[in-house]
Amino acid sequence: MSEERCLPRWWMGGVAASGAACFTQCFDTVKEKHKSKENAVGMRYLRNVCGQTRMDRDTNEWVLKECGLK
Repeated sequence: MSEERCLPRWWMGGVAASGAACFTQCFDTVKEKHKSKENAVGMRYLRNVCGQTRMDRDTNEWVLKECGLK
């Protein structure tokens, strides 16, 4: 006699849904951190191309204008 095993209703409704929400929120946070790091690397490259350093204390907007990107 074969028994089919069904997951209880509380598992599919509450526990699985909250686990999915936590995973999605963590994934969104990781994406935002990655975007921030990409932006920092891009600005570092542009500062180097323009001959500026962080010690010059120029804003990101100034660097973008100087390189002709804004």
